[in-house]
Amino acid sequence: MPTVKESSAWAEDRQRRKLDFEWSLKPMTTLMRCVGIPLDFRDYRQLISDRCSWFVTGFALLLFFIDAECQFSLTATIIYDAIYPQSSNNSSRSATFKWNNSINSINYMVLILGSHAILLAVSQIDWPHLVQVLHRIEQTRFYNERHFKKFRIPSFVGLAASVTELISSVTVIWFAWVDSPFLYQLMVLGFLFLGLVLIAFYHVCILCWIAYLMMNALGQDIKACSGKDIKQCSSQLKLWKATYYLTGEFVHYINCCFGPFLFLLTTSYFVRMTNNSFYMFSILTYSHDKGHEAKVYTLIIFLIKDWISFVALTYIPSLVRKEAMNITRKLQNLKFEDNALKRQAELLRMEVSLSLPQITAAGFFDIDCKLIPTVSPTPRNHLLEYRHSAEQWLSTVNRALEHAANRQAILSWQIHTNRTSEAVKEFSNEEQSRFALNEHLCQLRKRWVMALLSQTQQKMMSRLCHGIRLNEEQTRVLVETSARLQAIYSEAVVNVAGLNYTGESEIKELMAKSQNYSVLLEAWTGWRNAVGPPSKELFSRMIEINNLGVQAAGFSDTSEIWKNELGIKNLEQVVDNLFATIQPLYIQLYAFVRGRLAAIDKTGTVHPDRPLPAHVLGNMWAQNWEPLLPRLMPNATLSGGEEATQVLRRRYSSFTQLVVVAQDFFLSLGFPPLPLNFWTRSQFVRPTDGTKPVCHGSATNFYSRDDVRLMMCGEINEDDFYTLHHEMGHLYYFLAYNHQPFLFRSGASSAFHEAIGDSIIYAAMTTQHRRRLGFLHSDNNVNQKDLEIVNLLRQALVKIPLLPYSLSLEKWRWAVMAGQIKPDQYNRAWWNMKLKYQGIVPPIPRSEKDFDPASKFHIISNTPYIRYFLSSILQVQIFQALCDASQQGPRFGKPLNQCDIYGSVEAGNRLREMLSLGSSRPWNVALKVLTHEQNPTIDARPLMDYYRPLHEWLLSENRRLNYTVDIHEDISVFNNIEDLAANF
Repeated sequence: MPTVKESSAWAEDRQRRKLDFEWSLKPMTTLMRCVGIPLDFRDYRQLISDRCSWFVTGFALLLFFIDAECQFSLTATIIYDAIYPQSSNNSSRSATFKWNNSINSINYMVLILGSHAILLAVSQIDWPHLVQVLHRIEQTRFYNERHFKKFRIPSFVGLAASVTELISSVTVIWFAWVDSPFLYQLMVLGFLFLGLVLIAFYHVCILCWIAYLMMNALGQDIKACSGKDIKQCSSQLKLWKATYYLTGEFVHYINCCFGPFLFLLTTSYFVRMTNNSFYMFSILTYSHDKGHEAKVYTLIIFLIKDWISFVALTYIPSLVRKEAMNITRKLQNLKFEDNALKRQAELLRMEVSLSLPQITAAGFFDIDCKLIPTVSPTPRNHLLEYRHSAEQWLSTVNRALEHAANRQAILSWQIHTNRTSEAVKEFSNEEQSRFALNEHLCQLRKRWVMALLSQTQQKMMSRLCHGIRLNEEQTRVLVETSARLQAIYSEAVVNVAGLNYTGESEIKELMAKSQNYSVLLEAWTGWRNAVGPPSKELFSRMIEINNLGVQAAGFSDTSEIWKNELGIKNLEQVVDNLFATIQPLYIQLYAFVRGRLAAIDKTGTVHPDRPLPAHVLGNMWAQNWEPLLPRLMPNATLSGGEEATQVLRRRYSSFTQLVVVAQDFFLSLGFPPLPLNFWTRSQFVRPTDGTKPVCHGSATNFYSRDDVRLMMCGEINEDDFYTLHHEMGHLYYFLAYNHQPFLFRSGASSAFHEAIGDSIIYAAMTTQHRRRLGFLHSDNNVNQKDLEIVNLLRQALVKIPLLPYSLSLEKWRWAVMAGQIKPDQYNRAWWNMKLKYQGIVPPIPRSEKDFDPASKFHIISNTPYIRYFLSSILQVQIFQALCDASQQGPRFGKPLNQCDIYGSVEAGNRLREMLSLGSSRPWNVALKVLTHEQNPTIDARPLMDYYRPLHEWLLSENRRLNYTVDIHEDISVFNNIEDLAANF
């Protein structure tokens, strides 16, 4: 069976051979190869739809064919006259000669009409715009004395060529129709008009020559600057950039307006050279006219003139390309220490690299204002050359994006670790620059013909236009709105029982530790009152602006582009089916938790047959119920061990030591140690200097080979210990794909990124590993089956409630983005979703003055959340694949929940292979690398297999304790929140 790499190479080779075959069937391809005419006939059909050149092209075609027919007809007439000299008594030959003259007269009359039509079309071209472009070029000071002298030479050459064209046209008439005075006058008039048209197109060539000289001067200035202190040249950088942009705009304008006609003109010159050579040969061989020497000399002049024109139309663009390549090389030699200068230089390099394949002979035959490559001697060489040009441009783009991402990550880190007004302002400016850069690259990307690129290049190109597209004002408003939302969240202070709790981490810890329902209610309500109402209007504005951006990118609303990113068709149906598979386990867990809490509750807060109040589940958002374990299972901390938090606090004196222990699991799988920068630049605990960081645990990639960091306000407890495993999954994912081009430096999908660390958490929470860490003692008096159930319940309380929580959150937000939920329905719709999927209700009445969704960081930061739902399923699939690699798990006769991969280098090697792909391959291909399945899909069955012992135990326990377990009574009936008016 071929490997993925071999299959990819075979598919790419097949695509290339297919293109070669298609090109080999195109008409006139062989002629084009011999002549060297730059045109891709595959796109010739676009001529009729081009808004800029279709009118010119139609008459240019007519002109070309008539001109060729007249040339051959004239030659035939001369040859006939040379072979059969005319005489007064040879009426048949005289009649034939007159007949040929008549045919030629009619042809040239049509030619005159075509000339008039072309002049009409040329007069409709936006010449003022062309003059304006030239004026802007002049303002860049490149029209100085030194360069202007160079410009005069091609101008005089163009004028001389134009005059020569007029003289040759009149001379052709003189030789052919000296005995037809009336037609002679018409011919002179017609060829005068034709000469004016040709003068216009000669000057197009001259203007292209000027563009070459401008770039030549630009290259000289850059070369001169490279030997000096770069700061002395900083003032010239904008001038260089403006000059090159104007040159590119000028050349592109010529492409759109004159490209098709120039192709036909070039072809016409080739035909005329061939015809005149044959004509001259026929005169020298057959003509008996005494004045044939004059005709020969005239034809020699014609040949020289046509040859010069042909060379000019095909060679000048190659000079422009060569000079542009020189500019690229010179720019690469410049070293910039200043970040602003470096970014400007990168933008200039991108523009130059993009224009390299355009500023060629092919560039002057752009049919639909899109890039069309030059036909090389063979189609394969043509294709390879085009892809090589694309590769060079993408390389420049990747470098620019990498630099921008690094700068943005640095500023984001500054804001999250020590928020100041200066840092916020700088970050806002950087965000606007990033949006502008993305928009600019998206526009440049459209110049490439996607069908000619390799699959990898196509994927890179598509990612350039992947995000939202906003104008400058929209970008500014969005950045400011997002900054204000995050400031509200990170700086929120809640007073509970006379004590102030700052930020998410402190209030979250209170919700997990306290068992006092009054305190929990005060904390739950206080947090939502602090962050909700101030955020509602800002949130609506953020959604509105994002929708405008994605609509400009071709999507209906933001939810559509988020779904598209995951690469899963019919995503909503897929997640509904996955949840239907998992729901039986959740309902049994829900029933057991509700029954146990109701049994021990003396306040009447929890009712055994009603929905659970949202504040009693040990978590601010009711997504993690693990703090309830001691109350649900009184023997949970006595079944062979101590509470994990106490063990950690007794063994380790600093949070950094916990980080080292978490890293140890990855080291056992063969991963390298985290780089030194990680240890010196990360923030592990809350600062003691009074700064207010965003304490939401997160891993950050600085898009440098060894710069990855962790930000936490960590404490020595079990929850943060396993959070470290999750975040390290992100960190090692960053390091694994940081060798990829920037556009592929992300996970196979966002769900993959979240799944990696949690798959390691599954491995770290096995009974064997918890015993290895000292969380469990080896005691023969402890029932191992009970111990396994407690351990599975501990994991299920963390993992399973997240599934309906994430699904309800994202379905609510999708409906908001699609306009199905209006701002005056936000809160009611939110609790409807919570009731439908989680079976929870607010503990006190809520109204539309509240905005409870803002209590979650991912809502106000506009972070997609369905990834966590999919991740919760994928992580068990990944864990199962790692078990298979280590020869454990169900395939080897061992329950999945007892698989211990600690120390399995084989499992680590397979995981690293998948991580190293980044986003260069689709998520199912990445999953195939890990699982070795033929057509892998996201599957909830491994999750159900993992929790099967717990599921069976919950079924038995709920029956034994007679807990209410009826999906229709417990969840579906709660779809109508009006039935719970007392709680709302």
